Amino acid sequence: MRRIEADFSSDAAPPLLPVADSAERARAEEMMEGSAALGKAGFQVAMSARNESLGEPERAALRASFEAALRHLDAQIAAGGGPFMLGADFSLVDCTYAPLLERWAVQLPLTMGFDLRPPQPDATPRWPALEGWSVATSLPSTHPPSHTPSASNPLSPSRLSPPPPPPPSHRHPP
Repeated sequence: MRRIEADFSSDAAPPLLPVADSAERARAEEMMEGSAALGKAGFQVAMSARNESLGEPERAALRASFEAALRHLDAQIAAGGGPFMLGADFSLVDCTYAPLLERWAVQLPLTMGFDLRPPQPDATPRWPALEGWSVATSLPSTHPPSHTPSASNPLSPSRLSPPPPPPPSHRHPP
């Protein structure tokens, strides 16, 4: 991620990391390094659903570890003032976490019944700052949009399925 900042920063675009040697930069670096721990905890809990050698106590411990990592991230986002990881502006820290959180927002409700985001639009989020981040970055929700017609929804099953084959020809050769 740091390479993106080094190779693609310019005067035309704002930097995606705070100024070097600042408290904000140290916080950004700490959060980016922390993504590995969250990734490990999330991967372990996601894979535990398929691991038949694990008992329920081990699965519960992995889930508790993942939830603790999510609480820690939620507290870090809240401490920065949100809605993004470091505050009001999108940064490389957001880029670091987005692949993990975006996947889990869709995968975990389907494979484990674990909702990273509120399962209903009016439900109270377990991790409010993380939910604010999800909204700000437009992560997919586990509930279908009620206002989007199927024809315009790019994720609609009718849009993802291949078109039906043409009807068979009833013409006979001459």
